[in-house]
Amino acid sequence: MDFARDLSTAATAALFDDQLLVWDLPSGRVRRTFQVGTYEFAILALSPDGRLLAAALNPPDRPGRDTMIRIWEIATKRELLRLEPRSSAVRSLAFSRDGKTLVSGMTDTTVMIWDCSAAHRLSPGPRD
Repeated sequence: MDFARDLSTAATAALFDDQLLVWDLPSGRVRRTFQVGTYEFAILALSPDGRLLAAALNPPDRPGRDTMIRIWEIATKRELLRLEPRSSAVRSLAFSRDGKTLVSGMTDTTVMIWDCSAAHRLSPGPRD
């Protein structure tokens, strides 16, 4: 689970599920559902402006390995980027304050810094 900075939006995932949910917290309703295929676990991060959702999804048939990070524009549900860390599985994600950088903490204790400015440019602003 992760929350947008203004606490109006949350993103959730469940173990061994096939979807991610983005919630509108003031109304208590699901705003977007992302069908992502079955995963063993998911690590989520919302960009500070609430426009982007990053998820590191670990497939159930390859536990602890082959985590892929996907970034979507929440308003359109369009996938903007796929990042493939090859060192080990992702255990944490966080966007920078401007939303142009994503940091992933890995199971092998490394930290990877990803330039996500392309995703930020492809998502010009809120359209909800």
